[in-house]
This record gives sequence, C-alpha cells and structure tokens, in this order.
Amino acid sequence: MINNYIESVDFNFVSDGRPFEKFDIGANIHFYEEEIFDFSEYEVAIIGVKEGRLAGMGNLTSDLAPEEIRKQLYRLQIFQNFPKVIDLGNIIDAETPEETYQYLDNVLRVLYQHGPQVIILGGSQDLTIPQVKALEALYENVSLTIVDERIDLKERSKEINSNNYIKELIECESPSLFNLTLFGYQSFFANPSLTSSLESMFFQMLRLGKIRYKVPEYEHIFRSSHAVSIDISCVKQSDAPGRNLQSPNGFMSDELCQIARYAGMSPENKSIGFYELNPQFDIRNQSVQLFAQAIWYFLEGFSYKIDDTPELEENHGRYINFLVTIDGLDKPLIFWKHKDNGYWWVEIQNNKTGNFFPCGKDDFDLCSNGILSDYIFQIISRL
Repeated sequence: MINNYIESVDFNFVSDGRPFEKFDIGANIHFYEEEIFDFSEYEVAIIGVKEGRLAGMGNLTSDLAPEEIRKQLYRLQIFQNFPKVIDLGNIIDAETPEETYQYLDNVLRVLYQHGPQVIILGGSQDLTIPQVKALEALYENVSLTIVDERIDLKERSKEINSNNYIKELIECESPSLFNLTLFGYQSFFANPSLTSSLESMFFQMLRLGKIRYKVPEYEHIFRSSHAVSIDISCVKQSDAPGRNLQSPNGFMSDELCQIARYAGMSPENKSIGFYELNPQFDIRNQSVQLFAQAIWYFLEGFSYKIDDTPELEENHGRYINFLVTIDGLDKPLIFWKHKDNGYWWVEIQNNKTGNFFPCGKDDFDLCSNGILSDYIFQIISRL
C-alpha cells in the first residue's frame, strides 16, 4: 500500500517542539503513523512532495517548502464544521524526479479512489503531471486549472521540467485534457504564437488584467475543475517574495485565498497543488504564511461544498431556467440559475442528452443578446 512511498512528518520540526493548543489545526487532524487501508473516513488528505530538482529559474530549493508550510498552517485556528483531515507525511526521497512522479502517482490513485480531496505541498510545479495523470482511474477526460503568471510550455528542452511540463499534459492520452484553463497569466511573459496555439485547441486563456479584482465572477472555472495547480509566482512580489524570479505584477494575497476557497467548494475537485514556493528567498515567512492561509481557505470552502448541480433531477426545484436561442446553433441553450446562491449553469443539448457546465452571469447576458460567449463557444467546440 501507500506506506511504501511515504514517510511521516517530522512532528517536532513542524510543531517547533511546542504542543499544539486546543483550537490549532495541528491538534485537530490525524497524522499518519501506521498503514491505513481505508481512507473513506477522511475528507481531506495532505501530502508533501520535497521534489525540486526540475524547478527552473534557480528555484531548486522549493523542496524545502512542505515542512515550512505545515509550521504555519498547523498554528492557524479551526472553524466550525472543520473537515476530517489526515496528514500523510511526505513522499520518500527518490533517486530521480521520474521516480518521485511514480511514487506520487501511486499514492494519489489510492486517495482519489477512496474519496478524500488531496492537498499537495510542493515542490516544483512539474508535479502537476502525476497530480493529473493519477486521475485516469476516474476519468477519461479531465479539466485542469493552472494559476500562474507564465505559460509553462517552453520548447528549449526536450526533458520535462517546471518550465515546459504543460506539453506533457497536452500530449497525454489517458486521461486527456478536456479543458485546460490558464488563470491569471501575464501577457508580457507569454509568446503570442504559444497563446494562439493553445486557443486553437479551445483551451481557456484568462489574462491577469481581465480577472483582477473580479475573481468571484470566475468561480465557475473552479466549479468544473478536477485539479487545480498553483504557482506562488501568480502573486505579486510584494505579497509573496518567496521565489527566485518574481514580478511586481500579479494577484494580491487575498485574491489567492479567494481562488483556493472556490477550489475547495468545487464538487468536482479532487486535488489542489501548491508549488514553487522557495523558503530561502522568503521574507519573514510571508509567502509561507500566504500558502498556509490559502490552504485554510481551501478547507473552509470544502466545509461549504454541496453537489446541487441541475443535472440531478432532484435539484431542479432549486433553479430557474431560461431557454436561449442562438443563430447558428441547432438547439437552444438552457441556462439554469440557482435560486439561493445565484450560480449559473448552461445545458448544451446534443442528439442524446444535455451536457451541464458551470458558467457565469456574463455568459448568460451575452447569449441572451444573441452573442455566443467565448467560454461557451470553447465548450461547444471541444464537445
């Protein structure tokens, strides 16, 4: 079982040699100490991956991050309805990064099939590869959201690293990427031919300038994601200095917490990865604290999770629906709006049945005026 691939947390290190107090997170989770065959009683599992050998741009010591994040996370306070969490420790040291991928893949396959959502503490962002590939036991097609300032699809090296790992995911046949959303990339870091190529595949490209200050309007992106991968460099340098190469532009710290919370609320999400944080470049643990607080918000979002999609007939009474006809489409679109939380869904009809996808109010507004939104056009094109 997975005990062949993991080692326990250095409890004395993450607790600084002091006992956790009653309402500290560290006093309210289970630390993995012996082999467990049934993880179904746990709602969230935490796994650290101290792998940074393929980190680009001088960020090799990102492997130090998992324990530092734990030190800050486990001193934060629990909240009402705090989920049942198990900390499995860290993936054992491997001779090669490829072996680390395999170890993480093996562990994730067990966790994905037993139910708990997984928080991955990286390490470098190329660990997104096993994070996604382990989903093949559950899905033929997956939806992935990457939160990053750059598009890690460089062609300089044929070997996988944290600057080109997306290529491996795009070319993967099982599971294949039904949707890839690049959330918050910055255009001056993006090769225009690269963005055009990704758009031609009908993947979603959301520039930082489009979504800054408006993260709640894009919560539907995370509602449909099976996996979320976050690079600390998506946050502006003044808020998160803990990386070798940083930028003065990016999300603000509170926006990262919003993103993590929406990922936690998603009924589809299986894992979230926090990557590329380098404690050696951090200032007064500012970046480490930010990731810890983002994880707190992920857990809080998880506590509000509810699967009330209109796809389930018993949920239809919770929605108002709207029939929208668009020139050029054989069948009308059906928009569903939740009466309580205001979330929107779109039903795209085909010959057999309807396919339901989360969407935003802006998509409904455009379509109701006869204009097919880019987001829905991309979904129809992928279908």
